[in-house]
Amino acid sequence: MWHGSHTFVGYSFDNNMIAVISYLAHQASVSGLSSNSTILKELSATPRNMTGVEVSTQLTNLFLQPAETWPEVLNSLDLPLDYYITFSALISTFVSLIAPWFVTELVMSTLADKILTPKDRDFLNNDYLPALHEAVKDVSIEKEEKTKITSIFVSMMIKLLYATFW
Repeated sequence: MWHGSHTFVGYSFDNNMIAVISYLAHQASVSGLSSNSTILKELSATPRNMTGVEVSTQLTNLFLQPAETWPEVLNSLDLPLDYYITFSALISTFVSLIAPWFVTELVMSTLADKILTPKDRDFLNNDYLPALHEAVKDVSIEKEEKTKITSIFVSMMIKLLYATFW
């Protein structure tokens, strides 16, 4: 575990910030869908104790505290810390809005087989995708709007790939 500060706290803070930002992006991407599913909205079978916005606020306020207290707070955050599942959910949501459902299933199951752990792959295929399908099955998006969504998706993927391989 390496960080520019050569500390575990720095390393942990960096990784938690990636998790928070990806969780915020995920929650924003599904906020307009008519579903109350915690699997869809919170990436959890049970409700989490804070939204992504609330977690983000807690982390921002953490800078007002002594650094020695950070690990305890960072380790107690209730959010998906494995951001592979958060990124998978984000990608699934975007693909489901711009392509037919069978394409979403094909693309995501193929990516999941190659990238995700068996536990995350199981969650994506058996929990998240069915919840997402239920939420988007009646969504109708005009071609012009799909073009805008595709542009945002491509931009996000470029940034995500850049961040991954940097």
